[in-house]
Amino acid sequence: MNKVFFSLVIIVTIMALTVSCTSDDEESTSSPNSDLSSCGQTVLSKTSYAYRTCFSGDSSYGACETCGFYNDESSAQGNYDCITCPDNYGIDVYFDDCTGYCVKKGTETNPISSNSCTAPIACVKE
Repeated sequence: MNKVFFSLVIIVTIMALTVSCTSDDEESTSSPNSDLSSCGQTVLSKTSYAYRTCFSGDSSYGACETCGFYNDESSAQGNYDCITCPDNYGIDVYFDDCTGYCVKKGTETNPISSNSCTAPIACVKE
């Protein structure tokens, strides 16, 4: 009886450790930016001059998903500093690096798709 009980304790302990290790491994491999669009994730991974803490939106413009192409985050907080926008928003280009305002898709006056701007990260123009 003691051997059976001891064996059960060992099996339960091993299973608990396996579940614990699996959870830790999954958390460590998930990206802290996994809630962003694939381009937003690419932008943040390809340059240290792009940021996630950005203009949060107002009654005129949507929030930036990513912003920047500045040396520091505090300089990238304008409503016209967006690199990527959330779903259903597009860039209304303001700068030659393809950054601009996030506006509802279809309402852009200077849409990125027809602009001659040069994006430092290619997916921004796609």
